Amino acid sequence: MIARRPALALLASGLIAGLLLCLPLRWLMPEGALSARAVTGSIWSGSIAGAQWSGMSLGDLDAGLRWPGVLRVTSADPGADPLRADVWPGAGMQLSALQGSVALGRSFGPITLGRISFRNARLNQTAAGCAEAAGRITLSARLTDMAGGPPVTLGGPLRCEGPNLVASLKSQSGMEMLEAIFFPNQGWSVKLTLRPGSPDLATALRAHGFVETPLGYVRQMQGEAGR
Repeated sequence: MIARRPALALLASGLIAGLLLCLPLRWLMPEGALSARAVTGSIWSGSIAGAQWSGMSLGDLDAGLRWPGVLRVTSADPGADPLRADVWPGAGMQLSALQGSVALGRSFGPITLGRISFRNARLNQTAAGCAEAAGRITLSARLTDMAGGPPVTLGGPLRCEGPNLVASLKSQSGMEMLEAIFFPNQGWSVKLTLRPGSPDLATALRAHGFVETPLGYVRQMQGEAGR
């Protein structure tokens, strides 16, 4: 009987190790803001197909356990500047070491967003809203179907304002500014301020619903994630 105990202990250890090796990745997926078309594989080597965060497409991601309780997520398409981050599973969305860029290809009213880049970003969103946000983002955008409107690059910090996640961005010239607010209920608000360099561009802005103010031509839009 005594001789059998080490064998039983070894068998139990093997069963536990086997279970850990086969633990599905979907069990560690964050709840709430992050969604996906499909989650396959184990926590050591898995795939997240069609990932979305608050309606923003992140593409296909590879994921694996970096250390206990933390997933390392990277873009399945390496590209020149692949998206990568450490993700804490559980309710809400907690990210750190967020780097890289992702193509957006979506519009907010007359604004077409090209690509968003993250540098040293951290984000902690709970059911109550934004708990922590830091780092810098860069966004390329252009006005849809507007002749003479080249792409504009805007950059700025991420921060929390109460429960809301806020990104205040501006171009290097300061002639273009964008403030995006993401609310806990998955709604968003975008305020775009432009200072046109010509009367023709000012006329085009008015045609796109911009209103002239002392700060420039302003248009504000609101909506819900995914719309």
